[in-house]
Amino acid sequence: MPWKKPTFLQFESTFRPSLLYNNLAYDGQDRFAVIDGSVVKVARRTWNMYYNWDSIIVFEDGREVTQCFWWKVPSRNSKLLVIATTMSDESPASVEIWDIGSLGSNSKIYEFTMKNTASGNRIDFVRGMASIELNHESETGTKLLSILFAGTSTGHVLGISADEMGFFEHATVVKELRSPITSLASDIKQSPTIVACDEDGNCIVWEFFHEYKDFLQKKTLYATRLPNRRDFYTTCALRGSVVVTGHRSGLLSFHQVEDEGVFAEVVASTASITSLAVMPTADCVVAGGEDCRASMFEFPRPAWRMTAKDRKASALFYSLCVNSKITGCAFVNLKDEKSLNFAVTLFEQPYIVQYEHELADGDHNGPIWETK
Repeated sequence: MPWKKPTFLQFESTFRPSLLYNNLAYDGQDRFAVIDGSVVKVARRTWNMYYNWDSIIVFEDGREVTQCFWWKVPSRNSKLLVIATTMSDESPASVEIWDIGSLGSNSKIYEFTMKNTASGNRIDFVRGMASIELNHESETGTKLLSILFAGTSTGHVLGISADEMGFFEHATVVKELRSPITSLASDIKQSPTIVACDEDGNCIVWEFFHEYKDFLQKKTLYATRLPNRRDFYTTCALRGSVVVTGHRSGLLSFHQVEDEGVFAEVVASTASITSLAVMPTADCVVAGGEDCRASMFEFPRPAWRMTAKDRKASALFYSLCVNSKITGCAFVNLKDEKSLNFAVTLFEQPYIVQYEHELADGDHNGPIWETK
């Protein structure tokens, strides 16, 4: 498949993304968010200027930023930027929600601080974020809720809800995991499910729902644990009933939730996988690794659910090697449902690299576009 020469979204030389895992958040429209220590920068993907920053957010109280996430809430037309942090001597770990305006204007509209769990364990950092949407029925009618989930150093996963009136409140806390959360992911196909992974090698999928006049409920759809205690899931993604996990060992695993098992594994990196991105409209995933390589794979098909004729291993569509560890990746230009364009961030390199697929006749008719 043809690919154009990469384009670079240049940073100023003093800004060098230092967060090693999941360090690229894309809002699905035009904005990136990238982290360097205590600094978050937001850039527009399509601006043709040397410096492209919409906004700069700096934490001056000693906290480090652990992740950024774009959150769609019912009361806003554009997504809000959610920033997760560590604790510091001056401030507890927190989740901050920011409204990023045009031309550098921004405002913090909500902050949820996290000092200790109910059992008294200190929360050192927040890491991993995902969101779902639910309809909640009550005596006053049905309202749409968007729920943000944030993982913590204690293994707890906290939920914050936003309603159609713009009101934020604590929604739930999930206490099934006991080790620090490494990654959370929501279903790219927008079902009310999330996947969570921790440093103890656990991977678990929860489905959430509201019962009439009741609190937020959940049920576990899938759970597995790596047998090798030296390996764990560093990042994850969810598309329908397929969970994709990246390992510290460089392995990429495909899990089938309905059949409760791993149905395929691919060696995607010779070192730790640092980030994953799943395409919303096709069975396709990009994995970035510490070995400076990014690879795009088609999902394999579970052998036990296919006839011998239809069985298929994962196909490698594109692979590249760059001059630094890849710390984040995202599919971009999502308005084109069949675009394979993606972007990556590099460890301590002052730019985002964008790779554009040059469509040719027949490119949209391949097996990647068939729903599995």
